[in-house]
Amino acid sequence: MTKKNAVSDGITRRAALAIAGVVPVAHGMQSTPRPIPPLAEPVGDRWTRARGISPTDFLPDTPPSAAQFTAALQQAIDRSTTGEVYIPAGIWPVEPQGHPALPGTFGTNSVCIRPKSNLHLHGPGTLRLADSKGGGSGAIIGNWDGKPIENVRIACQIDGNATAAGGTMSGIVLVNARDCTIAGGAIRNMSFNGVQIARSSTGCSVDGMRFDQIGYIGIQLQHAANAIISNNNLTDIGNNAIDLESNNQVQGQNVISNNICSGCASFVFLESGGNSIVSENNANN
Repeated sequence: MTKKNAVSDGITRRAALAIAGVVPVAHGMQSTPRPIPPLAEPVGDRWTRARGISPTDFLPDTPPSAAQFTAALQQAIDRSTTGEVYIPAGIWPVEPQGHPALPGTFGTNSVCIRPKSNLHLHGPGTLRLADSKGGGSGAIIGNWDGKPIENVRIACQIDGNATAAGGTMSGIVLVNARDCTIAGGAIRNMSFNGVQIARSSTGCSVDGMRFDQIGYIGIQLQHAANAIISNNNLTDIGNNAIDLESNNQVQGQNVISNNICSGCASFVFLESGGNSIVSENNANN
């Protein structure tokens, strides 16, 4: 078991400790990581017990096909006036919808569900990519048009069904996102990334998530600023568990703290960028 701590230039140690949740006590420095919920817990309900609108409101009584459920969930998101969308217990099949490519991020017809600003998507149900429905450079959830999106909260479970679905699919990809939160859920069996926060995104967080069997990167920040990656449990990640990629662009004051990595090719990778705090993480390979 190893522990990594680093504070980059330009941020005082006191500020770094405050942001990372490490507080001074009489006998030295201590931190209190928040517990990670067990995988079986209906973690989406931690946000609220309010049901809100549900995709089942738009479905027939018979078990839906992937196309039917995808359309119903998208309809629930688009029609919700409060932003509350509830995914009931069960495994729900999804497949990519028709949309143009977003160069550098999404391929054509590769994203299943498009979120909107002020959405709260939660519930104990699992979104599972249907067999043979994987797209190229796609995602289960992603704003495929790249338009700015803000105040999105996602707390559900995602299964990429990588072996049977094919393609190169990520769990959640948010582009040009502001103050968005992905927390208290699980993402597993993805052929590409678990979560990607891309382009001019700021103030986003990934907290208390479980990632398991991710083909490439568990959590990736591309050019993101003021992000918090904390209290996540990452297992069996094909490449970097957590990856900050700036390509020499400004990427500032991101915090990576109290994460646990097991069986990952590598843990935290700071790629051509800095100004971030990495503290109190644990790796066990």
